[in-house]
Amino acid sequence: MAELAGLSALIGEIYDAALDSSSWPAVLQKVCDYVGGYCAYMFVQDNFIKNSNIVYSWSENPAYHESYITKYAGLNPAFPTMLLFKVGDVIASNDVVPDLQLHKTRFYKEWLAPQGYVDCIGMVLEKSPASCAVFVVFRDHRTGTVDGSVRERMALLEPHIRRAVLIGKTLDQKSVSAAELAETLDAVAAAVYLVNADGRMVHANRSGAALLAREDLLCAVGGRLLPRDPTAARMLSEALADASLDGDLGLGAKGTAIALTTRHSEHYVAHVLPLNSGTRRRTCAAHSASAALFVHKAALNVSSQPEVIAKAYGLTPSELTVLFTMTDALGVRDIAKILGLSQATIKTHLHNLYGKTGTKRQSELMRLIASFSSPLA
Repeated sequence: MAELAGLSALIGEIYDAALDSSSWPAVLQKVCDYVGGYCAYMFVQDNFIKNSNIVYSWSENPAYHESYITKYAGLNPAFPTMLLFKVGDVIASNDVVPDLQLHKTRFYKEWLAPQGYVDCIGMVLEKSPASCAVFVVFRDHRTGTVDGSVRERMALLEPHIRRAVLIGKTLDQKSVSAAELAETLDAVAAAVYLVNADGRMVHANRSGAALLAREDLLCAVGGRLLPRDPTAARMLSEALADASLDGDLGLGAKGTAIALTTRHSEHYVAHVLPLNSGTRRRTCAAHSASAALFVHKAALNVSSQPEVIAKAYGLTPSELTVLFTMTDALGVRDIAKILGLSQATIKTHLHNLYGKTGTKRQSELMRLIASFSSPLA
């Protein structure tokens, strides 16, 4: 029970960080304490220009933080293979790059090993055509390699970290005061409703009001927000009751995602966020609401370009890694040194790449990658 209470408190602080981004470093430290690790990063990695933007971090040695941005992001052998994993997958280092191969790379010898690195555990938060947002906790000799228990702990935190990041991105602000909240929510594309324990609406943003006006997904009966689907209505009622009574602990046990369907079989997803924990109490007090309901249309994630290329030509993760390492116009010898592989192995991968893509030389492979470039920034 003590461990469950500690987990509930940590989940609450994760959601609070969505409203006050300055608290993310402290939250990352507590995630390290819970999962086991010596530092944690939340960063965006661009796979075409091979740079990285570290959004939040907690680390015992800030120098490694800076050196990753300035030098080692382009040498990280985990990319672009990381893009082949689904958003929300819990991933250990060996899932991406085999340990024997990793230990031969410059990235390991010059950046990971000096920190006492042993293993890491993380997840892909978001993917775009050229980049991905990643959360990762690094482990050293003290915390040891990733085992089933570590994976389980990260899996418990995964949906909450990802939702907090999405909520923080949606609200797009570093801190929220009760007086500013209504105006801020009106700028959010998703439908947002502030409701009390029995589902009565105390506020709806513009998108929420427009969705209600359609009358094919949600309706308001006596001021209560109700999905048209009876099963979804029951699930929402239970989630709001849990949010009111137990806050994060109650919703953590049953989950916060609810599937909604319109009369025309369009699919939506609703997420319930308790407002009676941490800094969210200010919103609760100001609006007499116990929960916020975020409703948006369910849509497929846009596949990243490396993922599209891998699927189009049936490339293995190793072949994809070699292909995108070549974007620096490196020869076989340099590619082998960066990836910690023999030149013979690199030549074998190139031979397979030529065969699968119908090309004959590296310049043609580069034109192939360029042909998949997205017109979007």
